[in-house]
Amino acid sequence: MFKAMRISAASNQQTTLNKVSSHIATRCDNPYARKGDAIRRQAIYRLSKAGATYAVAACVLLLTAGSVIAGNASIKESLHVVVRPAIWKTKSLPPHFLGLSIEYSQVRYLTGAKNGNRRLFSQMMNNLAAFIGPPVLRIGGNSEDVSIWNLPAVSPKPSKATFNITPRFIHDLGAVQQRTHCPLILGLNLACNRPALAAQWVRAAENGFPKGSIMAFEIGNEPDGYASWDHYRPGNWSFADYIRNFNRYVSAIHATDGWNIPLAGPAMCCGWLKSVDASRFISLEHQNLAVATYHYYPLEIKSKDKASAMYPSIRHLLQPSSSTLFSTLLQPVIKLARPYRIPVRWGEANSCNGGGKAGVSNTMASALWGLDTLFETASAGAAGINFHMAGCYAPFSFHHRRVAVAPLYYALWIFAQAMQKEGHLISVFQHGVADDLVNIWAAQDDHRTVRVVLINKHVRRAVAVHLRLLASRNGKLQVFSAPGISSENHLRFGGVTFDDTTDGRPVGYPTSKLLTSHNHIFTIILQPASAALLTCRRSGNLHVGVAENSVGIDRPHRL
Repeated sequence: MFKAMRISAASNQQTTLNKVSSHIATRCDNPYARKGDAIRRQAIYRLSKAGATYAVAACVLLLTAGSVIAGNASIKESLHVVVRPAIWKTKSLPPHFLGLSIEYSQVRYLTGAKNGNRRLFSQMMNNLAAFIGPPVLRIGGNSEDVSIWNLPAVSPKPSKATFNITPRFIHDLGAVQQRTHCPLILGLNLACNRPALAAQWVRAAENGFPKGSIMAFEIGNEPDGYASWDHYRPGNWSFADYIRNFNRYVSAIHATDGWNIPLAGPAMCCGWLKSVDASRFISLEHQNLAVATYHYYPLEIKSKDKASAMYPSIRHLLQPSSSTLFSTLLQPVIKLARPYRIPVRWGEANSCNGGGKAGVSNTMASALWGLDTLFETASAGAAGINFHMAGCYAPFSFHHRRVAVAPLYYALWIFAQAMQKEGHLISVFQHGVADDLVNIWAAQDDHRTVRVVLINKHVRRAVAVHLRLLASRNGKLQVFSAPGISSENHLRFGGVTFDDTTDGRPVGYPTSKLLTSHNHIFTIILQPASAALLTCRRSGNLHVGVAENSVGIDRPHRL
């Protein structure tokens, strides 16, 4: 419901406004000329006598009349948006909404002290925690199903088991946890079909990590692929078989370590996720769950069909479906889990499976996709999302004791700033022609501050957004930009960047543009392939209402 609502004006109003726009366009070829400004002021004054509806809509048309240029991109369209601050408090963003997912085999490298990565990794986590609390750190992925605690002592050796979980593993990961206070989700090897071995790792982790630091133990990684792509199970492996296997693990863990051990599942992806089984798991296992986790990637690295929506290209990544599918797939699961008070989380996600696609997953396009996906996921009521770290889609990586920050990390960082101070999503209405490549999200915190995130996924088209925000006269605008949609570096947000950072902190001098509204309307020109964050402090008494030419019912957000 918080996706921008496309609402068209009545036909008779639109006809009148089109005539007005046409008349003004012939007299205001230069929108920055003083004479043009005088004409606009006079026209707005005259039209205001005809009613508030015409005045607001005419303001939109006046500001976009003629040949308006933003940089080198012509503005082809204008969007009129109404943001409605909440009258009453709605539920805030869940704690630990943001998260990362890393492989067991990556832990020592990413969190080791000798290579200096522990300090940098902790700083990258704390950059996000400074705004909305510590992110979740999930240890799993494909390596989850080949990892065993104290592997040399296990007899007989499970097939395909290659990674030995040692006390040093606990020490390195625990050191980062103490620095960042990030909750942990630890994956258990379901593929080996040895519940007793999983129970041993649970016991070692419970004793080795600080008390209360483990959010859950996730049983298995994408079991819906055990027969098809991992070959851990025979070809007739079914969801019913998985449920029986899952419960064997639950029984073994409870028998050894008690009923207070938090468990997570089903960690399914692709196959069962799109069937009724995704929701059935909650119905069958809710009494055993602390967190429900699911995995998904919108693009497929092996896809060869360039016309397919899953083909790994920038064009397909920027399509609305690549962001909305996260909320669409989870909504029925969240609805079913709500009575049981079970949080539902994307335990592993990113732009493209198989480690991502270079030139797509590590570009500005991934940042715009990631930012939109975060808001889509939050609006659906999910508990959070963990972006996987392996391959070229990793939000950041380390090279020679320095951190290389990818565009996707900016998405997490900007989202954290937009939702800071217990922010909660509020309603956004969009009027006029629908544009699925321009999204506007808004949040309000407990300090009477409204933050609006504007995303333009058009590669070559600038868009003028006219934002009506009642009870706010002034705002601060921070722009997120890059040289181009395929840029991997030289990204900047509000004047700062992570390029050439030596300690994981942003580099540069924060800058922002001060905006003053006219009749409660802020005008923002979004360059192609860019985003912006508008921060407004509510002033005066709050009076909430939508523009007179809008229809529909606004409801509070329910996270």
